[in-house]
Amino acid sequence: MSRKTEGDIVEFGDIFESMPKGSKNLGDEMKGKTFIITNVEYGVGKYGEFAVVTVDDVLYRTSSQVLLGQLKAVEAHIKQNGVRVTLRQPEGKKYLTFERE
Repeated sequence: MSRKTEGDIVEFGDIFESMPKGSKNLGDEMKGKTFIITNVEYGVGKYGEFAVVTVDDVLYRTSSQVLLGQLKAVEAHIKQNGVRVTLRQPEGKKYLTFERE
């Protein structure tokens, strides 16, 4: 049941339940783990740029500038075959990074 206003504009409340479920926070969920990123997309929100990465068909988001830079650097590889990464927090630092071995 969709209410029509101003032509065919749909009310947000009418479609909210059919929207995809939200993404999880990459740092909260994956810190210290090794996983394969199979897709990455970027957006700009209220607080700036963010990325949404796909891992095993689950969406994770990050707005970390360090991770955004690393994701952009390997984006072509992610979209081709995926990239295996390990998410770490360097000792004594507040930021997260994809570890280089």
